[in-house]
Amino acid sequence: YTWGLGNAGQLGHCSLQYGDKELLPRRVVSLERIVVKDVACGGVHTCALTEKGALYAWGGGREGQLGLGPQNGFFSCLPNETEAYLRNIPVLVVPSGVQLVTCGHSHTLVAMKDGSIHGWGYNSYGQAANKKSTYAWHPSPVD
Repeated sequence: YTWGLGNAGQLGHCSLQYGDKELLPRRVVSLERIVVKDVACGGVHTCALTEKGALYAWGGGREGQLGLGPQNGFFSCLPNETEAYLRNIPVLVVPSGVQLVTCGHSHTLVAMKDGSIHGWGYNSYGQAANKKSTYAWHPSPVD
């Protein structure tokens, strides 16, 4: 369930238009048959970790915080639309092996079951911890 401001798709409800808000808790329909064990929220993106170790992400991804690569800018409710940087519905980012997830304002970090850590998103100050100061568009191991 999610609620609040959905200005970048971070609530996961395809029926909301840009700038709309959800005043009461509402089920994220695309995750209806998936058991979510943890949720992390950034400034305009949301991540859900499943009991099977998969990671889904949705919302704003202009800085790479969704882990889907460089995105051109338009709003999409289509799960397979590769050009959208705003995702109204959850998209599978890491299919398995995730143990923990946390989000900063515009970046995401995960701890994997094998003990490794991966980061992606806005990285001008090293938030994604990959020894660079450019956007980390995809999950990258922390060195």
